[in-house]
Amino acid sequence: MTEKMDNVFIGDCAFIKKMKEINSVLIPRISSDFSRLFIHSAINGYNQFYETYIDALETNNLFKPHRIHWYQVPGRNEEWKQRMIRNI
Repeated sequence: MTEKMDNVFIGDCAFIKKMKEINSVLIPRISSDFSRLFIHSAINGYNQFYETYIDALETNNLFKPHRIHWYQVPGRNEEWKQRMIRNI
């Protein structure tokens, strides 16, 4: 029997005020080997996202931390950066 893979993606996680409550419901539901939870965010102070990220860095949870800097995104170079700075 082939298991179905479930992927859940949560964006801007550090800006969700009830992330701890969402995790307590979501994580048990997707805790099989055939499920993945992807969370991303910009920084927003000390919150559930920050705690999860730091715990992942210290291997205190099962998350695998990754950082992607603006210059690692294809098409974003110094010219792109300067254009964004002018727009802001």
